[in-house]
Order: sequence, then C-alpha cells, then structure tokens
Amino acid sequence: GNVIKSDKSLHSEGNVLLGVRDEAGNMLWTWHIWITDKPQKQNYTRGYIALDRNLGAIAAKPEGNPLSSRGMFGLFYQWGRPTPFQLYQENSGNWKVRATDSQTRVIPDVAVANPGIFYGSSSDQNDGHDWVDRTVFQNINNLWGYREVEHSQPIKTIYDPCPVGYHVPYHRSWELMEEFWNKPEGFDENKETKWEELQGKGIEFIIEGNSIWYPLQGYININGEYKHGHIHKDSNGNYHHEDIPIVENWSSLVNRHDTDDANLPAGVDERINDSPYRLQFTRDYLAKLSEDGEYTNRTRGLAVRCVS
Repeated sequence: GNVIKSDKSLHSEGNVLLGVRDEAGNMLWTWHIWITDKPQKQNYTRGYIALDRNLGAIAAKPEGNPLSSRGMFGLFYQWGRPTPFQLYQENSGNWKVRATDSQTRVIPDVAVANPGIFYGSSSDQNDGHDWVDRTVFQNINNLWGYREVEHSQPIKTIYDPCPVGYHVPYHRSWELMEEFWNKPEGFDENKETKWEELQGKGIEFIIEGNSIWYPLQGYININGEYKHGHIHKDSNGNYHHEDIPIVENWSSLVNRHDTDDANLPAGVDERINDSPYRLQFTRDYLAKLSEDGEYTNRTRGLAVRCVS
C-alpha cells in the first residue's frame, strides 16, 4: 500500500502521523511518531509512574517565555480514538484545530480510516455527546481498556494512543493531587486575574521531590473548536464560558450508572452514564475528577498523560 506523512517540514522535534492505504486508497491504519527529548518517569501517589509531559508535547515545563508553554500542550484526543488532533495558529493569531468537523457518529474502524475528521454530534444530547455510533458498535467502554472491576488497571488496546509499555491513566493516578499543588505565593484561586497569570506557565505539583507540570492547554469542544477557557457556574447557578485557562486530561475510566439505578443521586442527569472521568484543574475544580452530577462527553478533545 501507500504510506502517507502528515508533516514534511519536521526537522528535529514534533509529531508525525504516518498512514498506510490499500490499493483502493482506503486508510488501513496510522502510527503517531513522537519526536522529543526522552521523557522522564515521575512518581505519583499510590505508586503510579507517569511520563513528565503530555502525549505529543516537546517540553515538560515552562522555559520562561510564555509562548513556550505551547510546547507543553501536546496533542488532543477524542476519548477512545488512537489518532491525535493538533492546533495551528492563523495569521490573526487565533489557534485552530487541524481537522474537519463532522456532526456524525461512526464506528471505530471508520474513525481510524479518517484520522483527520473530528466526529461527534452537538445536537443530540440523549447519549451524552458521543462520536461512536452506539446502534452499531456497543463495546464503547473498552476502547481504552476500561474494565468493570473496581481498582483494576486498564488493558492495553490497539486504540490506546500511548507508547509501548504505557497506557491511558486510570483515574486513581491523580487522587490527592491537590495536596501536592505548589501554589504560587499569594495565589488566590477565586480571583480570575490570578488564573490569567498562570496562562504562560501551568500548574506545578511536587511529589517525592519531583516537579510535575500540567499545562493549561484547554480542550477541543464538541463542535471541533479549540477552547482555552472553561464553563463556569456562577453564584446564581448559571453557566457561561470564561477565557480562564484550564487543565483537562483524559482517564481510561468511565462512569457506570444504570438508568434504573436506585442509587443514582436525585437530580443527576442520566447522560453521565458511560461518560469518562478526567483530571480537571480550574478555579471551579482544583485537581478534581468528574463527580456524580456532571459528565464529560467523549466527543471533546482532551490531552493524555501516559502512565506505566
């Protein structure tokens, strides 16, 4: 078959997507080639070991120049897909997603064959915004190796985007992280201006003497648009978007509730069923995971921090 390469200008560091097509031109599979200095292993709580940067990132920590934090962002993934999406900057200075948005759902094999398409739907909320067509493909929770056994490590799958020997993290990797936040002196997490000061830096944690950085990279919204800020719930209970930087990283774990679950808290939206957990660090949620009563749909594009 034919081999394609997505970036011919790469010289020393960055990311390349290689693909193989059959004689008819159909994409069979793709490989992400990640070129960077060797990522270091870092110890987390509960014995977990993670790489020192997001998947696809070319830097592990800010280097003083606010723009250098972009090198910490890495790539963005829809939950369960092996191929990444990346940002590019327009002449206007705005950041855009290098992808074609498609408001349709497909099966995983179709997504693999079309790595440049951002699938999903922003109109039908009954299944919590998914890029997978659940009427055809039902094994939706195991794409990144989730197992319905409490505290079980995920199984490495062909759809897992992490390098050999690593996998998308289990949510317990981040437990107690807030306790290790190296908060800047005088920082008030309730003030918007303080969060804006972190925009060119990130969030630093100190665990067992290791400096662990998470960039405020934002996310790709369900319509394929890049968002640097987050949705904030004000004192009146109203939601609105704020351009305050945010950390959001996927885990492999999904929130399991049966729609007739008697233990489902009153008022909880049933769409949280099968919605993935993620690390979220904003002024609303300090190093917290998704909790009952909120959901993160699989259509969004978030970062991945690989663990072993």
